[in-house]
Amino acid sequence: MPPAVKKSGGFDEAQICPTILLDTDNEFIPAMQKWFADRIRENPYDMIDWDHEFPVTYDGSICLCDRCRTAFAEWAGLDAAPTAEAVFEQHKDRWVDFRCLQNARMAGLIRDACKAAGPDIPFSVYSGFATDRTKWLYGVDWAMMKDSIDWGIGGYNGDGATIQKTLSELGGLPF
Repeated sequence: MPPAVKKSGGFDEAQICPTILLDTDNEFIPAMQKWFADRIRENPYDMIDWDHEFPVTYDGSICLCDRCRTAFAEWAGLDAAPTAEAVFEQHKDRWVDFRCLQNARMAGLIRDACKAAGPDIPFSVYSGFATDRTKWLYGVDWAMMKDSIDWGIGGYNGDGATIQKTLSELGGLPF
């Protein structure tokens, strides 16, 4: 499977291109589904939590291949795929939203794999409270994530207003 292309242009062999992962038939998704099914059969889980702390603007935590930039352009309504440099110079906020959406979609795939093996086991994501910082630093937009999880778990020094915003974005999910 093609590796992710870093912001610097190099390849990251430890990561898979998220556009290939999410938008094509590939061997990773069935392998992931089998892995979760095996683990859930082997262990009595009360809940499965994904600690989601993946920056979406750092060099080694994103993919800027042609496929990803083209998918971003289509999603953002751009006339053409931006260069890797232009993604951050001209479209950084939209890129963050796009990557948060991809992360929410991945959470949905993980949840579905877990539910196939253990339908009664809740699936949660842990990350920062609903702030712009959480979006770019941890890759989570709770409003996008809510349809892919059963619970939201947040942390990192939230005040009352931030906690209320997180609850609102979760739309009634347990928090």
